[in-house]
Amino acid sequence: MAYVRRWGRDLFSFLVGPRWAVIITAVMAAIALVGVVLPQLPPWAAGDPASVRAWLGEQERRLGPATPWLWRLGLLDVFRAPWFAAGLGLMVASLLAYSFSRLPGLYAFIFRPRKWPPDVYFDTAPQRLEGRGHADVRVLVQGLRRRLYRVEVLGDEAVTYLFADRFPWAHAGTLLAHVAVVVLVLAAAVGRAEAFSIPLMVAEGQVRPVFPTPAHPRQMEVEVTRAWARFDAQGLPLQYAAELTIFRRGEEVARCRVTVNSPCQYGGYRFHLAAYFGFGAEVVVKEASSGRAIYHETVALQMQRPAPYLRAWEEGTGRLAHEGAVALGNPIATGQGLTSSLALLSVAGRDWALVLREGKGEATLLIADAHDLSRAVALAPGEGASLGGVRWELVAIQKAPAAVVADMPTPLGQGEGLLLQMSNVAYGTGNVSQGGRVAVVGGEGPPILILLGLGDRPIALQGGEVARVGQYEYIFLGQRAFVGIEVRRDPSVHLVWAGAALLVLSLVFTFWLPRRRLWARLKGEEVCIVEQGGTGMDLRRELGPLLRRAGVSLRQEVEEDD
Repeated sequence: MAYVRRWGRDLFSFLVGPRWAVIITAVMAAIALVGVVLPQLPPWAAGDPASVRAWLGEQERRLGPATPWLWRLGLLDVFRAPWFAAGLGLMVASLLAYSFSRLPGLYAFIFRPRKWPPDVYFDTAPQRLEGRGHADVRVLVQGLRRRLYRVEVLGDEAVTYLFADRFPWAHAGTLLAHVAVVVLVLAAAVGRAEAFSIPLMVAEGQVRPVFPTPAHPRQMEVEVTRAWARFDAQGLPLQYAAELTIFRRGEEVARCRVTVNSPCQYGGYRFHLAAYFGFGAEVVVKEASSGRAIYHETVALQMQRPAPYLRAWEEGTGRLAHEGAVALGNPIATGQGLTSSLALLSVAGRDWALVLREGKGEATLLIADAHDLSRAVALAPGEGASLGGVRWELVAIQKAPAAVVADMPTPLGQGEGLLLQMSNVAYGTGNVSQGGRVAVVGGEGPPILILLGLGDRPIALQGGEVARVGQYEYIFLGQRAFVGIEVRRDPSVHLVWAGAALLVLSLVFTFWLPRRRLWARLKGEEVCIVEQGGTGMDLRRELGPLLRRAGVSLRQEVEEDD
């Protein structure tokens, strides 16, 4: 037993020693540097052999043949390696041992302070206040207690001593600071090893797995059952929100609503609303003969295509023959930095060819009779002109959400891919995330999806409408939003909060509520008060009024009276 006690004392002395603290800190800093410089296995891949193999395959392209032995040494998964845990444990043990070694002295300093110094201390203390007069001890004691001092009185008829102590437990602030460092070190290690974040972009009505590999042991699925945004009258965004359903092993385990500032939680994971994109179009393509769906996707309309907003009136009757945004085909380079986009529009029973020319910061729309191209007018935004019995007005050239879809089935001979464009929607792809104003593309009414590339004329579909082209049926099911979900897991967050709270508390104890001790000697008409621990404390300003009430005149005042 004596051998065990001696071994324990030696080990404790070793852990407390400054040399060991320097060595273990330097070693752990070097290991952490390796973990920062070299790529590390993502926390979401830990425990999933398929994810580990896929990740190592990616690293071989960066690190080459060194990847296998770096992995076997644990250098590609430093913060989960056993030897890192052992080193961290030794470092934490050293910090705790040092803190524990200070407990006996700290206890004595707080609960058994030196109360009665020798008389010579009253004559040599750097912080002292002197006065003359027959001091009323009762007034002094009551005044100090009102200032939260604990006061003890000792003496006889010749000499009376006072000891006053305020906030003795403030010395524990340094101990709390050391404990806070331990907690924050553990938080950093746990966060580096286990914390991760996975971004997902999920369309309204779709289900997406959280982890890349389907067989991941912690696999979950997220469904966005509904998503919406609110804007004010000026088009500024007020709120983004979504309703989520979370599945685990095919069973629903949670249903919640998320906003930008209110995440959803399940099983230690937090689901944050990180992005909102409101311009998706759910499209279905079926075989007309069998009704079998061969394509069903929600397409993100991420492009910004020019869409001239036109009004046209029949000059004879004044009837409004057309109003709305016109979908244009893909731009064609015409040289000198100019592009031309074409469209065919039927107005007042006639076909009209439209050509939008853009370049050098300007845009012009040419309108011509499709059967007589020599008859044409050119309009800039805000201008109007008459042509062929029709009064035309180009209100503006808007930017409409659009996308080119290469994998959508098309009839034979109709080319490859389609251009999809949406009208009658509030458009904010480029500025809504920054809080900018949102423009309306088109006019009032339900959203309209325009398909270009299925013939010489665009096909416009409202939600639920069907268009048959050749052997296929194209169905627009409606506008859908995309929601950016960030799935986070950080088991260190509670340690971070605890460490931060301990650190703040230690600073409060040390700087805002420092310990103050006062000793007073009342000998005849001589009064002397000395102080220790009150950095920056002005004894004359703090205790002068109290001494005057107790019948004592300070030395400087006495000299001035003389």
